[in-house]
Amino acid sequence: MRNFLVFGVAVFVAALLCELMVRWVSPQDLSGTWRVETAEGLRLNRSEGSAMHVQGGLGVKYQFEAPHLRRLQSDGSPSTGAIRVLVLGDSFSFGWLVEVEESFVGRWQALADQAFGAGCICFLNAASGGWGTADQLAYLDEFGADVVPHVVLSVLNRYDVDRSLRSRLYDVAGDIPVRTRGDRRSVAKRLVNALPGYQWALEHSHLVQFMRRAAVHRGDAVQSEPVPGDFEPSDHDAELRAAGERVGRMYYDALLELAREFGAEFFVLSTGWPYAAEATSGFQEGTVAWFGDRGVPYVDLTGPVQDSVAEDLDAFTIENDSHPTPEGHRVIAQNGWPFLFGELAGVVASFGDERCRLATAEDLLSRRTAEVD
Repeated sequence: MRNFLVFGVAVFVAALLCELMVRWVSPQDLSGTWRVETAEGLRLNRSEGSAMHVQGGLGVKYQFEAPHLRRLQSDGSPSTGAIRVLVLGDSFSFGWLVEVEESFVGRWQALADQAFGAGCICFLNAASGGWGTADQLAYLDEFGADVVPHVVLSVLNRYDVDRSLRSRLYDVAGDIPVRTRGDRRSVAKRLVNALPGYQWALEHSHLVQFMRRAAVHRGDAVQSEPVPGDFEPSDHDAELRAAGERVGRMYYDALLELAREFGAEFFVLSTGWPYAAEATSGFQEGTVAWFGDRGVPYVDLTGPVQDSVAEDLDAFTIENDSHPTPEGHRVIAQNGWPFLFGELAGVVASFGDERCRLATAEDLLSRRTAEVD
């Protein structure tokens, strides 16, 4: 027993010394973890609790609610509303390293409350870092019945179709996406994530964070070999653009069909952020007419957004990162709101809930052109 106690004290002292050494030599950004995965391999947000995200001197606390949504209410209250708008997108839509009120989805929620009354429209943000169009479809397939959305809003960003070309969530060799079992994290990783106190340790211990980052980098190196569907750097851009057009249209046809199965309206908004990748650019060529033929409301913000940010993109981008700052989110929110307002006004008019107010024509005009804070 005495030897066991001596061993325990020795381990504690060694860990404490290592903690102090890491804090002094290589201090870490103390970020928690908020990513989980489904049995079918879809990686997405957790469904409860909170997590700190610290990077380069910035720190944001994310809050979550079921099913796998970033909570938009900073006071912790549940998301409720007469009309549920499910937002699908990547880390831009998630609000990477920005407070929820400063994200463009959070700003749209505030504008919707002003325009239609609090409690009328509720944005449910399922967007998750690293997602492509394939992940959007998988989420809607797995959790659409839990959300029962009235509107599905797909936010198209600059890497979405390129990521989907490499995704193992679906087989896209045929005419429609066929669900497969995506790559799952190792059993060891899932067990570690489930350990009691692991989240707390990540957000408080530099040593634990250092060990986690070392393991993550090692895993990335092991899994760096090409996967089926990858396009090598020697491939021509034209091939990527053609593949992007085919696969992107396939995924969006499937998203539209699934949204309609839930009885939901389906809208698509492109952020227009600079430097879209080749496959995504290929898909976006001709999308106005293509979505129009399918009766899908669509807006591409490339013109107004790039007019606002292109001359000094660094001023709208987080330092040493590729994500927009709160000001970048304001640009997307402001340019996207007129489109969303017009489409949501039609939904509100047909819905007829007492929590939604219908404005006069003059009010509608002023709200449509409202500045975003």
